[in-house]
Amino acid sequence: HALLLWPLTVNAMMMRASQRVARVSRAAMSFTPGNTPASHLSGRKYDAIIVGGGHNGLVASCYLAAAGKRVCVLERRSVLGGAAITEEIVPGFKFSRASYVNSLFRPEIIDDLDLKRHGLRFHLRNPSSFTPTEDGRSLLLGADGEENARQISQFSAKDAEAFAKYEDKMTEIVSLIEPLIDLPPPSGFGGSTSLSPKETVKNLRAFADVFRKFNRSSLDIPQLVEFFTAPAGHVLNKWFETDVLKATLATDSIIGAMNSPFTPGSSYVLLHHVMGGVDGHKGVWANVRGGMGALSAAIASAAADRGVDLVTDATVDGIEVRNGRAVGVRVNGQVVEARTVLSNATPHVTFERLLPRD
Repeated sequence: HALLLWPLTVNAMMMRASQRVARVSRAAMSFTPGNTPASHLSGRKYDAIIVGGGHNGLVASCYLAAAGKRVCVLERRSVLGGAAITEEIVPGFKFSRASYVNSLFRPEIIDDLDLKRHGLRFHLRNPSSFTPTEDGRSLLLGADGEENARQISQFSAKDAEAFAKYEDKMTEIVSLIEPLIDLPPPSGFGGSTSLSPKETVKNLRAFADVFRKFNRSSLDIPQLVEFFTAPAGHVLNKWFETDVLKATLATDSIIGAMNSPFTPGSSYVLLHHVMGGVDGHKGVWANVRGGMGALSAAIASAAADRGVDLVTDATVDGIEVRNGRAVGVRVNGQVVEARTVLSNATPHVTFERLLPRD
């Protein structure tokens, strides 16, 4: 079998190519290479091989190993973590190279893998945004609702009142869809997932709960459709009048999305900034102590505890396919066999470079 992990979690973290720098000590947690040399792979057979050592692949390895499977993670670079890494680029400074802030990483995963025991720590981001203006004023938003209203009222009393209602509406929508995040996709919805009777019943109950909540909510179908399909600019223009507030909120719709606020569907990304949470605080974002590499380090530590072979400097040249089934990978000039191959590489790399053309 060949499975694609992109993403495993709900885009568990926002991916952004910009570099955010944090001054940390040289002893701050970054990340270490794998625990198994690539030269030791010859002759080994695994239940599952995961191509790519990003945080999604590392999470998958933990759950597979916990289920009693023999698992190997193969990472092309010398460090694990994919986009969630911390590296010292300038002497004395360490950078979160791509992913730079956390909220959408599922709390269930943190608990299941006991990542706090493996060193994971967060610093809540408060204030959450600062927007200066040319006339010397600024808009500072954070966790304090009253202070947010005071800040916004500098620019519009109407928007100060509307902002709390806007957040309540966003929270109401998220409360409907969040219970579905951790469910496997049901069969018949464009996928080929085969669910057990128990899983099917669990899914049906979850969907039934969503419909019941929707019927009791203040939402209607047009509102839901708008938030999932409309441009963020369209939604924000309906709620607010001051450009300072709209511009501040619009950034939430384009981070990691390569879109403009007027791209259809960008309003859905606004929900991501209410959907997540950290350490029991809903809708907040946080920096990881030690940079994003510390998150990957904690997951890799949990994987190593479960017996996963973590291999760095291991370039996968292709996925071996026989009779329509993935049976292993070619790595560093050798074939390593596995009953299942999961790809944490991008869809382009997986289908265009690693799988046979036929």
